[in-house]
Amino acid sequence: MALKGRRFRRDHPTEEGIWIEFAELGWMSKQQARTARQHDQFAGIRHMGGEVFREITRVDPAEIRRQTEAETDPHDVYDTYTILMQGIVSWNYPEPCNPDAIVRLDDETMAWAKREILEASDVRPLASPASSPSTAPSTVPVVLTPPSLMNGNSPSSAIPSAALPT
Repeated sequence: MALKGRRFRRDHPTEEGIWIEFAELGWMSKQQARTARQHDQFAGIRHMGGEVFREITRVDPAEIRRQTEAETDPHDVYDTYTILMQGIVSWNYPEPCNPDAIVRLDDETMAWAKREILEASDVRPLASPASSPSTAPSTVPVVLTPPSLMNGNSPSSAIPSAALPT
């Protein structure tokens, strides 16, 4: 049986003498982080308003998939807050390691920590174009239109205007 949760320590790449201890994440932690990211994305779509949403849904779903598969880093489908909260265990900064301190990490440290946690948890960044298909990530996010919203070729035609965000 392969259990996740192994702890590992990494030296900070730009801060001499600083280390952070991480824990690799299991499937449930990664699922929670994907779900949190999706909720944020849907909230952003709702915030855009109905007219913008209608324009987005007029785009050919196959084109969206092609662009998403070509441009999306698999790390981007995970909510950063969730990953850091579940993956940072301790550090040797003078301030204690706690949720309040974790959310105040600088952008560079946040990005590095997220990458360390996800790569240790078997989520790999995109392979370079020269890489063989066998080294490409196995999890690539794809924008899907639920079948209940499909009506012919146009997903937007099946959505009643009252259901669109305003």
